[in-house]
Amino acid sequence: MNPNERQFTPYVLRFTQHATRHARFAPSLVTYATLLVAFFLRVYRLAENNVWWDEGWSIWLSQKDLAWIALRTAADEHPPLHYWLLHFWNAVAGTEVFAGRFLSVAFGVLTVALIFRIGKRVGGGWIGVLAALFLALARFHIWWSQDIKNYTPSIFFAFAALWFALDLIARRASTRTVFVLVRAFHVSRFTFYSITRRWLAANILGALLFAPWLYLYLTNAAAWSAAPPFDFGTFLKLVATVLPLGVTTNIENYYVVTLVLTALVMLPVISILYSVFRNKRLKTEYCLLFTLIVLLPPALLYALSLTPVAFFAPKIQGRYLLVLLPAYTILLALGVATLKRLSTYVALAATIFVVGASAFMLNDYYATRRLRDDYASLANTINAFARADDLVLLNTDQEWPTFLYYLRSPLDWLGAPNGAPMNAANADSLVRRALARHDAVWLVAIPDALATDPQRLVETRLARELNQQYERTVGDKRLVLYAPAPRDFVNVPRENLAAQFPRSDQLNDILRLVGYDLPTRTINAGDTFRVATYWRATYPAQISVRLNGLVTTTLNIPSGDLMRFENDFAIPPDASGEFDLQLGPIALARVRVEPNANPELSGPISHPVDYRLGEAIHLIGYDLPRAKLRAGESVSVTLYWSTDRRVQKNYVAFVHLLGTQFNPAQNNPLWGQIDRSPSTPTSAWLPDGIVADIYRVPIDAHAPPGKYKLEIGLYDPATGARLAVGDGPDSILLDEIEIAP
Repeated sequence: MNPNERQFTPYVLRFTQHATRHARFAPSLVTYATLLVAFFLRVYRLAENNVWWDEGWSIWLSQKDLAWIALRTAADEHPPLHYWLLHFWNAVAGTEVFAGRFLSVAFGVLTVALIFRIGKRVGGGWIGVLAALFLALARFHIWWSQDIKNYTPSIFFAFAALWFALDLIARRASTRTVFVLVRAFHVSRFTFYSITRRWLAANILGALLFAPWLYLYLTNAAAWSAAPPFDFGTFLKLVATVLPLGVTTNIENYYVVTLVLTALVMLPVISILYSVFRNKRLKTEYCLLFTLIVLLPPALLYALSLTPVAFFAPKIQGRYLLVLLPAYTILLALGVATLKRLSTYVALAATIFVVGASAFMLNDYYATRRLRDDYASLANTINAFARADDLVLLNTDQEWPTFLYYLRSPLDWLGAPNGAPMNAANADSLVRRALARHDAVWLVAIPDALATDPQRLVETRLARELNQQYERTVGDKRLVLYAPAPRDFVNVPRENLAAQFPRSDQLNDILRLVGYDLPTRTINAGDTFRVATYWRATYPAQISVRLNGLVTTTLNIPSGDLMRFENDFAIPPDASGEFDLQLGPIALARVRVEPNANPELSGPISHPVDYRLGEAIHLIGYDLPRAKLRAGESVSVTLYWSTDRRVQKNYVAFVHLLGTQFNPAQNNPLWGQIDRSPSTPTSAWLPDGIVADIYRVPIDAHAPPGKYKLEIGLYDPATGARLAVGDGPDSILLDEIEIAP
């Protein structure tokens, strides 16, 4: 750092640099260890979470050709670079979820290394070490490093641009430095800098490179209606909580920790502002870092959310703030350096506090990463037994990218539009399209279909043309095959063999295990455990399939070249522990059964009631924290359930928001709904226990002001039949809420 720069550097930063020169061992060694920790935390349980909508979309889009990707993303808010990277990455590593997420992991770890370099330039070696450590442990960054999205690549390129910008400011930049800065600017679209003529020139060059894509976007982008208003105070609380802790819900539970971390971040901010005021100068990289990265992006995001109509008027979401996190960790490190002026022990305590808070949040984060059998079992059945001219019909298409990830068969598909009420004419048109070139249809019905097509018009129309040959229910979803003739659901065509876990185990002279499907290795007590096995047998044989010490069954296997058998095990509701999945003498996997402990209520139920649903289930109360809301918000309600005896079926709960006015978009008075299985399946409810379940119902953004009723109930996902409430209706009008203007 030359003398001209030094006069603009806050005292705390000069102090840190002085301390660094007297460090007893090199910060770079600690940095290498930090990078190893960052890598481990980002690959740990990487594949242990279901693919969600955005990830399925990314994988689907990345498999198209490059030109098609560019044209399709021009109608979206994301540029095509990430999808292009995925396109080539998938060609090398495949489309499995671990491979797709690993690309995000790589950019996440690279960002940790880059933040060390930026922190070192800003405040010295140990500032870089602390900033890298805080980012390596940050739940928010780990979360999105384990997701197939463009966030970690974008952040890396954005801070690469910042790194070269600081280099450009700190010394006379070479042509090479300017060129690299332009490229980093171009790929990141980080467009908020204008410090010097060289810096301005780099921005102009980057903008020119970005111009072709901008033109393509502006000529193809769809208009978005404005997002619902978001309270500015709540927005500030969200920013202050999500950056250090990585949580976006129940942020009020973390106020104390948030206040401490915010105070730590504000220490260097105050120091920088004091230095700027004292020197009457703004041309330092530290002020640039503070002003542009800490202030402008969140302000811009909030301003965009207020626009009435725009190419992209975003609803405020925590993940949009992720780009601020690396700068935030640098400020945390500078805050620790500021405390070191007072006492080394105080600075050490602050460091331990930040690391401890991060570790605590990570423990909770990893506990939620577990696979669930949402679509895997249904899709694997189609993969094994579908024919080339079959069609998949999604009713509805609400989660089509997720389903297509699990569907490995190259089949055509159609979807009933989600959110659009189904009528006889639409059902007839949809089925005609389905059967125009296909003589068999695999129907996948999800809970959304019961809201849009409660009379099952699509299935009724299909049944008029084809016979139902197969039906299976998994959780709250159903798979039905409509075909002109019965199908063989044992023998698998060779070209369809796509076992999730291929094997080649010769059990004896006549029987060979070819592979198996195991959607999840962690289940709840009382849930259904599913496993499918693939066999070759020269003669008929028998073999046991068991979770040792828990459940067992016997497979009767006929002779055949390639056969598939499904086994569904009902896990006892009081089971817990780890069990070996055993096929005869072969141990396939270790399965964990998590107990369903009856929770102890933290306080009295605010609204005790007593409604009986069906023969044994009771709704014994509910909590409704807020009864006055605005359109576009979500109403939160906690339902308390109990049962007199074991429930054999897994029912789906629904919470509907009924208005007095007709909703033209839904063709009914429904202005909000959520249909899902309780967090603890009903078959796992213990007699006389209490099950608390929280439902957050999004309110339609166009809901008019007025009074609304909360309607709740339970239904069988296989048939759609609701449980009767006592001897009367099939739903409960629970309470009333008000939507304010």
